[in-house]
Order: sequence, then structure tokens, then C-alpha cells
Amino acid sequence: MSQQSPGSFRLRCLSMILMTAGGAATSVADVLKVDGTDPLADFVTIQAAVDAASDGDVIEVAPGYYFSTDPDHVPVVAINGKNLTLRALSADPADTVIAGQGIRRCLSWTNSAGACSIDGFTFDAGYTPDDGGGAAISNAAVRFTDCIFNNCVADGNGGSIHAFIAVEIPPIARSCRFIQSVADNGGAIHARGGFDLFDCEFQDVHAISNGGAVYFEGEPPGQFDHSIVSTTRFLQGEAEVGGGIYAFDANLLMHSCDFERCRAGDDFDIRGFGGGLAVDFGAADVFFCDFDRCSAGSSSGGIDVWDGDLFAEGCTFDQCSAIRYAGGIGAYGDRTRVTLSACDFTGNTVWEGDAGAVGAAQAGQPVLDASELILDRCNFHDNLARGHAACIQARNVVTATDCVFGRQQAIPGGGTHLDLIGIGTGSRIQGCEFRGGRSVDFASSVRARAIGGLEFSDCLFEDNRTESIGLGPDAHGAIHIDADENSDALIRFEGCDLRDNGGCCLFDGFFSASGGAIRVEGREAEIAFCTFASNTATDGGSLHGLFHIQNSVIGGRTSIGYGGAAYLLEGSTVMDCKISGTADCNYPWIYAPGRIAIERCTMTGGRPEGFWCGPDPAEMAGCGLGDGTTVQDSRFCSYAPAAIFGNWADVGGNGFHPDACDPADVNGDGIVDGADLAAILTSWGQPCLGCAADVDGDGSVSGADLAAILAGW
Repeated sequence: MSQQSPGSFRLRCLSMILMTAGGAATSVADVLKVDGTDPLADFVTIQAAVDAASDGDVIEVAPGYYFSTDPDHVPVVAINGKNLTLRALSADPADTVIAGQGIRRCLSWTNSAGACSIDGFTFDAGYTPDDGGGAAISNAAVRFTDCIFNNCVADGNGGSIHAFIAVEIPPIARSCRFIQSVADNGGAIHARGGFDLFDCEFQDVHAISNGGAVYFEGEPPGQFDHSIVSTTRFLQGEAEVGGGIYAFDANLLMHSCDFERCRAGDDFDIRGFGGGLAVDFGAADVFFCDFDRCSAGSSSGGIDVWDGDLFAEGCTFDQCSAIRYAGGIGAYGDRTRVTLSACDFTGNTVWEGDAGAVGAAQAGQPVLDASELILDRCNFHDNLARGHAACIQARNVVTATDCVFGRQQAIPGGGTHLDLIGIGTGSRIQGCEFRGGRSVDFASSVRARAIGGLEFSDCLFEDNRTESIGLGPDAHGAIHIDADENSDALIRFEGCDLRDNGGCCLFDGFFSASGGAIRVEGREAEIAFCTFASNTATDGGSLHGLFHIQNSVIGGRTSIGYGGAAYLLEGSTVMDCKISGTADCNYPWIYAPGRIAIERCTMTGGRPEGFWCGPDPAEMAGCGLGDGTTVQDSRFCSYAPAAIFGNWADVGGNGFHPDACDPADVNGDGIVDGADLAAILTSWGQPCLGCAADVDGDGSVSGADLAAILAGW
């Protein structure tokens, strides 16, 4: 198409508004018509119309294929210092094409600080050896609406659009599509200084380095410090870092976006981070976005954060994967903070490493540890790591509230739901459910290594199994805590329910693991108002370690080891508890190789099964207690053949009943009388799980317990 001057065909629409009292006149924008096939049009090229236009004018372009024959490979359309509106007349962008023909940029727009827009065009086969194959925007507040960028390439950055902005309003793309764009950084868009996206779609875009679809760098210069990405779809974006989006020293606000099969690196690469989104030295607030089958050659199949902040709410991570670490989200750097609210992680995988869903403390690399991980109402199901931590691996800086951890697998590792590393500031887990964890050796639900403080409150652990093929030193039950001996931070379980956990089943009646529910090494731990039921292990059916236990109900089973309910180390205390257990061999209730203290407890049902070891009366005693152990105000019921074995001290108030005890006999003296009534009244209205005054076992002393006393009077 040859260039034509505007001549007499230029249509200039002027209107004047007469104001009263000699009012002033205000001009209205001119409308310039472009039609490459109509010689009667104002212009047959878009560039000619641009050259003739003034600030505020509107250029309307008829359907056609607009290109340039300039031998210097200048852009098809170049706008400098003018605030214009370019509008395609056809409702279908495919009808109005600005074509770079693989040899030149389609559009450049510079130094236009006012309102600028271009609506309804296709930018096809734009190319530049520099930045911005489809369009290069420099200090121009351009708004793209209903545009298509197809097969645009930049040897530098921004295959479709490169934007460098220092004006108040950043560029905007609304309802645009970006298809098969390629660049070094920012396969479709490279934005320095902000760029907003609404209702857009990126498909099959590729960056050699960072940002398969979009590369954000820096903050917008206006009153808002973030770029907005809303209701936008990223399909099969690829880059080494950030297959969908890469943000460097930039802040993002994202809402209702979809990342589908985006990819960082390749299946066999040692690099590749953030299949969907990667944030370095910035922040991203991500609301109601979906990451579906995104992957990374190395780490962070869904989102990667390095020395930045991530807040995600209502997001889903479905079947995302990484080769070496963090199938869903990977967080690195001691300035990184990750907050996840009401997010779902399902079917995410790490093929050769740890942290199937979320990784924030890669083992052996403490300098990369995230500073904090906060979880609220998140759900984790069917995630897999072929190492440790099918769900989460993090520094001991985790706060989790009301989260659900469903069936996961860590093969061959452990800490299936939660793997905590290092001292940190201490983790606090409240109101969470941990179910169906499966591991080979180590711990099937929670693994904590060299930690300081750790607190669980009102949590449920159920059906977590360590499916060991042997009885090595790394076989543990649901929770294994290896504490830092030099720390004095608190390790505590309060109000928790742990049932049907433990080592499972090498062969009939023979269990793996040690401490079917909890094992603590290196330091003492507190347990209060907890319930343990049907947990199994080689030794310590429910508990193994140095514990201070109060107001709890403890049951469990062992095979050839010791302590059907608990294996307690020297210094442990047990107060106001109800304990029951079975053992194939040794001590159905408690085994303590050193001195412990038992006070105001009820032991019941301690009948050994004797599958493996035969009837040795000493070994089959209900409790095996170390020298100097003290027992006070406790009762022992339904035992055979003996209640206690060992050189223990009877401090007084103990009762021994080979047959069943009457629950209403609170003090265990064999009769229900005023002393039992007094015990009820003393404890009235108090939480009293495990104490004798809680006759009906509902965890508190109330009218039901009083009625039981009166009935048995």
C-alpha cells in the first residue's frame, strides 16, 4: 500500500458551544477516516492519519491489511507526543490487521501523557531486534482494547509489547489476546513501571529467560504502587523462570486469573522456577486464582517467591508439579513471607524431592528459608513427594489455623503433612485435621527436625500410618519431634485427638514405628486435655519420650516392644489421666526405664495379648516402672497378672482392683460415699478430661457425674 497525503479528503468535524454572556468556545475532537481500499477516504494509511492528527483526535480505521514498505524497517505506525484514539470499525479484530510481516515492529507510541487508546486491531507478525515486536510504548498511557497480538517476536524483551512508563497512568490491556509471542524476557509483555491487564488471554507464549507471558519490573509511578491483573487466562506460557508471569521488584494485585499448563524450565532441567508465577524482591496479592497442571523443571510448579511477600486467598493448585522441590508453591529467602487463606492443594507432586504442595525450607540450604508461613482454612489432599513432606516443608515458623490435611503420600520419606526444619520462632498449629498420611519410615503426619518451640491445640490426627518395611531407627508414628537440646522453648499438645495412628503392619500382630501417635526426642513436651485411642507401634503405642501429661485419656497397643499406651523417659509426669492399653509382650499400660511420677490416674484393661513373647508374669505386668518412680492416689483396674513391675514407691492413696472398677468410686477406695461426692463438688464445672471426677468421660464435671455418684451411693 502506497502512502498518500491527507489532501482534501480529510474530514474535520468541528463544533462550537456558545456560552451565555459572551461565553467561550470549546473544540470537539476531529474524526479522521482511514480506508486502504477506498481512494475517497481521508487516508489510505494509518500513519498518514497519525501525521495529520492533533491531540485528542479520533482515527477510525476500516477493515484491511495495513503494512509498510519503508526500506528502513520503521514501525508500521509510529506516534510521538500525541494523545490519540485509534479505533477499528469492525467488531472483529481479525478484520483490521497492522502487519509487521516478520521484518518490522507494528506500532510505536512515545511521549503521550494524556489519554491514548487503540481498539479492535490485530497486530500480526511484528518483529524487532530490540524490545517490543508488536508494540513499543515509552511514556505513553496507552489503552489496548479488544486487540489481538499474533506471532510477534522480539530478540530483546516483550514479544508483543514492551512498555517503559514514567507517566502517571500505566498502559492497560483489556479483552486482548496474545498468541505465540516470543522474546528473551516477557514473551508477550515486558513492562517497566506498571501495566494493567483485564479480561485478557495469553496462549503459547514463550520467553527464553523470564516471564513466559508477562515480565513486570518496578512500580507504577502514579498513586498506586501495584499493577493489576484481573480475570486473565494464561495457557501454556513457558520460560526459565515464571512460565506465566515474572515480577521483579514489582507489586501485583491479581484477581480471578487462570494459569493452565504453564511451565518453567523443562522436565529434565536443573533450572526452572515458578511454572505459573514467579515473584522476586516484590509482592503479590493473589485472589481466587487457579493454577492447573503448571510445572517447573526445578522448583515451584505453581508459584515461586524469592525475598518477597505472597498473599493468596481462595486459590487452587491442582496437579502442579516440580522435579526437585515444591510442587505447588516454593518460598525462598529470609525476607519472604507467605500467607495462604482458604486455598486448596490437590494432586500436586514433586518427582525427585520434597514438599509436594508447599516448600519454604529446602533441607541443607538454610539461607534459602522463608521467614514465615501462615495458613488459614487451607485444604490439602492427594499430594505426593518422592522424598519428604507431601504437603508442606518449612522452617519452624508456621502458623496454621483450621486447615485440613487429607490423604497424602511421602515415598520413601516422612513428615507427610508437615515437615518442620530448624529452630525458627516456633510453630503454632490450631484447629487443624491431619488424616490419612502415608509414609515409608520417618513420621507419617508431622516431622520436626532440630526445632525450638512447637504447639498444637485442638487438632485431630487420624489414620496416619508409617508403612515401614523394617524396624530401623527412623521408623516413627504419626508425629516425630527431634528437638534442639539447647532451646528452652515450649513443645505442647493441648486439646488434641489422636486416634488410629502408628506403624502398620509388617505381618500379623507386629507393628513398625516407635511412638504410634507422638515421639519426642531431645527435650521434654507437655500434653494436656488430649485423647489417644487405638494407636499402634512396636513400643510406645501412643507416646514415646519425656512428657508432662495431665488431664488426658491415653490408649494404645504395642507388639514386641514396651508400653502399650506409653513409653515414658525419666522425668516424665502423668497426672489426672485415664490410661489403657494392650501389648503382645511388655507392659500394656506404661513402661518407664527411669524414674517418673504418676498421680491421680486410673489404669484399666491392661491385659497382655502374649502373641509373641509367652506368659512371663514380670514382663506382662500392667506397668514397668523405673527405680524411684512414685505413684499416688491412683487406681489400677482389670489387670492381669500384676499391676506394676519394678522398684516403685507407693506414696499412698492407691487402689488395686483386679476386676473392673466402679467409675463412681472416684477415690478408688472400693465404696461410693461422701468422699467421692466431695471430689465431684471440688472439681465442679472445671475441664477435667482424664480425671477420676469426670465419671462419664465427657471432659467436664457436671450434673451427669453427680447423678452417677448418687446412683452408686
